[in-house]
Amino acid sequence: MIECPNCGEEINEVYEEYCPFCGYLLEDYVETSEELVTLENIELNYLEDSLQGNSIRKKTDQYILIDIAKTNPNFIVRCRAVEKIIDQTVLIDIAKTDPESLVRESAIENIGDESALIDIAKTDPYWHVRMEAVEKISDQTALIDISRFEKNEDVRYTAVKKINNESALITIARKDPEPVIRSVAVKKIEKESTLITIAKNDSIPYIRMLAIDKITDESALIDIAKNDYEPLIRMETIDKITDESALRDIAENDDNDKVKVVAKERIKCISNLNEDT
Repeated sequence: MIECPNCGEEINEVYEEYCPFCGYLLEDYVETSEELVTLENIELNYLEDSLQGNSIRKKTDQYILIDIAKTNPNFIVRCRAVEKIIDQTVLIDIAKTDPESLVRESAIENIGDESALIDIAKTDPYWHVRMEAVEKISDQTALIDISRFEKNEDVRYTAVKKINNESALITIARKDPEPVIRSVAVKKIEKESTLITIAKNDSIPYIRMLAIDKITDESALIDIAKNDYEPLIRMETIDKITDESALRDIAENDDNDKVKVVAKERIKCISNLNEDT
């Protein structure tokens, strides 16, 4: 990832010819970066025939690597130096202060200090750096805080995937504005009363269906099969019902012909199963 020198926007593909945001020609910028990598090889006295910049990966002198990681003007060179640094204090400093987000991400990959990762996950100005830090966090309190206060949905999604606290997941499933994040929480919830509430009230049919799939309470399923406004949801729920009286009621009174057919087929299926036993 690079930052366009003209508009400042971040570009995912380092070797894009033009900036997709402002149209700036990036060729000269990339060539300059490659020249700096070559010059860095000379500075390190690694003149063997090798891929540009790869000699940095072979360097084991931590003092030189740290100096390169902190002072070299080329972010690609800094990234490659950071990959070989083992000093946690230095890595944390780089992860918090380097002006290039890609370098900060490289530093995060080798950080094991949970408190430092939490700080970065909450304060870095770029969402993808915060997400990189969240990926390495296991502290449930920190993950819950991030799921509550983080504005970027991708970072919240990453945090929610790692949360196993039922109470926190219930809050997320009820309140997060992003359906994809609510769906992750619903998949992890076991409390049936909560699942029933979600199945009856969530605005997104897919999420209601996720909750319904985990519900075993027959009376709740019957209520949903009779009252959900989506015919497809009603049809899917019917397949979980065994109460023939409720199924006959649906088959006779539902306002959708397809739902009626599904209810009748479910009655036949149950009757056949009863005969077999």
